Amino acid sequence: MSSTVKDLVAGSGLRFDDRGSHTLKGVPDEWRLFAVDPTSVRT
Repeated sequence: MSSTVKDLVAGSGLRFDDRGSHTLKGVPDEWRLFAVDPTSVRT
């Protein structure tokens, strides 16, 4: 997910792994991407 989505879920208790900056097809510029840390997800 992008840092924008990460910021929107602040306070949810989710933790994120930084996946670095990437160029996305069809999207200008580079984007810093994050993945949800699966150990922080409650079921």
